[in-house]
Amino acid sequence: MSIFLKSINVSYPPGNKPLFEEWLQENYPSIKTDRHLIPVNFTSYHVNNGYGQDNRALQELQSFIDRLDRSVKWAACIQYDDGALIDFKDLDVLQFSMSKKIGVEMPLLCQPQPYKFISEKKWTANFVGGMTHPIRESAKKMEGADEYYISFEHHNIETYCRILHESLFTLCYRGYGLNSFRIAEALQYNSIPVYISDEFINCFDANFEDYGILITHEDQYRISEILESVPYEDIIRKLERGKEIYQKYYTYEGAFKQIKTILESEPKA
Repeated sequence: MSIFLKSINVSYPPGNKPLFEEWLQENYPSIKTDRHLIPVNFTSYHVNNGYGQDNRALQELQSFIDRLDRSVKWAACIQYDDGALIDFKDLDVLQFSMSKKIGVEMPLLCQPQPYKFISEKKWTANFVGGMTHPIRESAKKMEGADEYYISFEHHNIETYCRILHESLFTLCYRGYGLNSFRIAEALQYNSIPVYISDEFINCFDANFEDYGILITHEDQYRISEILESVPYEDIIRKLERGKEIYQKYYTYEGAFKQIKTILESEPKA
């Protein structure tokens, strides 16, 4: 196996193997396109090599990219927060990006969790996570608020999923990267994702506000006020729409169909 196609040596979120990049490598041949998928699992390669800090590994990857046939059209799918970390130079490459505003922007995807729950909604909103970006300070301000489950402590994955399921809204703050796995996780457990960031990654051609709520960093301290002002009818509509959106865009199979449609609709050379 090529060193550029090795699987990631960690699992985040828990159980998230294979990464979508790796899964796409296996399924890409079924797409009728003249674009070749670059044979690199960018996220796995960078994580496995010092989280993109290994200069030797970066030089090795750049050398490989430099040797790719310039007469061929290429595609790449990149989850890594900092992007590809190399220069594609004059390569004709269409990027499907989960964390950068470049090429085709798409959701940050993860494998679904296996846990099923039948309990009712008991929280207005939740956030369980770490302080990986200053914007998350606004969550600190809501700790202890009635009907809000806010915690910066570690939770086991089953408990975490239960909290999502029991929450009307899930606060999906950006972290180190612009995007958030919590959006997909919230949708799986039929909680309305509230995407809080200073810049937003789009989800293919979907309108996020059909099934979620966008809050800019300027409004981060108005989260409670904003959520309390959402009409009941909109809540019901977003919850129902979220079920459809999850299957269409936030599963591996759903995202693959979107990529396939985009590539197959391109004019052939």
